[in-house]
Amino acid sequence: MRNRACRISDGLDMVSISQEQEAGATGVDAIAIIIRDELGWVYRRQIESDYGIDAHTEVVQNGKVTGKLFALQVKAGSSFFRERDGEDFVLRVSKDLADYWLAYSLPVVVVLYDPNERKSFWQPVTKETVQYLRRGAKVIVPHLNILSRESRAFLSQVVEGPVSTRRLGKLQSERSLMEHAMGGWTLYLEIDEWINKLSRRADFTFFAESETREQTELASWTMLHFDGAPTISALFPWADIDRDGVLYEDCDTSDPEYLTYYDEETGALAYYHPYQFIANEIAQWRLILTLNDLGRAFLKVSKYLDSGELEDS
Repeated sequence: MRNRACRISDGLDMVSISQEQEAGATGVDAIAIIIRDELGWVYRRQIESDYGIDAHTEVVQNGKVTGKLFALQVKAGSSFFRERDGEDFVLRVSKDLADYWLAYSLPVVVVLYDPNERKSFWQPVTKETVQYLRRGAKVIVPHLNILSRESRAFLSQVVEGPVSTRRLGKLQSERSLMEHAMGGWTLYLEIDEWINKLSRRADFTFFAESETREQTELASWTMLHFDGAPTISALFPWADIDRDGVLYEDCDTSDPEYLTYYDEETGALAYYHPYQFIANEIAQWRLILTLNDLGRAFLKVSKYLDSGELEDS
């Protein structure tokens, strides 16, 4: 059960928080750190993992999210570097997995992580890079495609395309969140905002609570350049956003720092804001997302595309 409460912190717990977040930098964790810290993009780990997909990544430009997303499949371990094609690496997969990647709603990029060298190598999955064989399929991953700050421009090209296509892909990537917001669950978003870091890092966690108080964690994201309420509104065009009223009421305090959070561009007071600050380092938010007209319409269209059935109005 997630049971956050208001508390006064002297900062002694900060060491364990930061150590835990940076620990275990192997495989998927190592890729997350590169995406977040070197590329400066949003990394969305898939807790309800799709078959063959570990995370979604959103491109950030000039500190603003762009709606340009691609999916990541990470393969970690020395075994993935045994077969070579010249100096490049050969990734062998089943035909079903190759078909799944090519049909996925977002562009897919495979990443091989070498734990010995602590290097990652990437390749987009396309009709040109997938080679079907008599048994299975393979993707050649170039040894020069090292995942780092220098690969930002090349990876950005993976998601270039019409704005309408990118918007649709973003909605499809968040469909599971919308379905939980509609299907008898309450959808919560918790944010830990590191307010004293120049990067303005924020860690997002989504969880849903059923009418019987059952809770399930759905996804966790990390992003940089978080600027509070404006960022939240831009990220979720399919949702109406409100505070967790019960928690915020419990956290009311005479300290105005807890109750005032301003839009940096307009100077206006943001309606939703952090409910507490820990050691003057982390601002904590808990918000409730409910479907708006766009979210409900998208789910209705998606159901029709899946089944051919029309819902009664």
